[in-house]
Amino acid sequence: MADPLTAEKARFVAPKALAIDQLANDLNSRIEKIKDQLAKEQDNRTVSNNTLRQTRDLSHLLLSFRDSILLTNPYFKNQPETIPALFAEKFDQRIINGESINTLLFESISPLEAITLLSRFQLNIRELALRNAITLFESTTRRALICTFPMPLIGQSHQVLKPNGRLTLEVAMGEIRYNGLKKVRMKGKEIFQDDTGVYKDNFTAPSAAGKYKIPVIVTFTDQDGNERTVAKDINYEVMKCEASEVKEQKE
Repeated sequence: MADPLTAEKARFVAPKALAIDQLANDLNSRIEKIKDQLAKEQDNRTVSNNTLRQTRDLSHLLLSFRDSILLTNPYFKNQPETIPALFAEKFDQRIINGESINTLLFESISPLEAITLLSRFQLNIRELALRNAITLFESTTRRALICTFPMPLIGQSHQVLKPNGRLTLEVAMGEIRYNGLKKVRMKGKEIFQDDTGVYKDNFTAPSAAGKYKIPVIVTFTDQDGNERTVAKDINYEVMKCEASEVKEQKE
């Protein structure tokens, strides 16, 4: 907001971005409580009726979150097809059309699988809140956008996995047009940029239950031309999974 030519416009969009960010935080906190309940049921074969009563409301809450963005963000309002998926590409439209989220997703899976699915929802919510802020601030100036998102963003596909499950890590700059990344190392291995400008790698989780971390080191050039390095541990958990029959998720 330091640019006097665009400060007024930035001041106008900033509260909108912050309001959506708060909605995202509240929604993810609610999902975290459901995950805590599921963790207590992890030895069960299916999700309990008590938890299903909580997941039943998620479709309404997530769609209300999506509608709040459509109402306040001109970019997504004019191009609703560009809004990122909240559930999954193949389920979003079906849930929007009124199909039960429990019937589609939760009634036929184990508590462990439900935790993994809810973690995906949480990442989708954070991504949508970030995309909302980026598109709002893009209408001000490059300077305002970089001042808002000057750091590399590290995304992880899951926070909780089954034994030997796959974890994907992605690194990109917060400002989508700013190519400031120089070098990315994950678990000591140098990762190279793909065609979309993202540094991505896949990891196989250990077979033993427990809490693990993957060290990520990112070297980048900031908006002032200075080289900086950020080191962060990406934490995840491998849940105990009995070698029993696991029902496949309904399509």
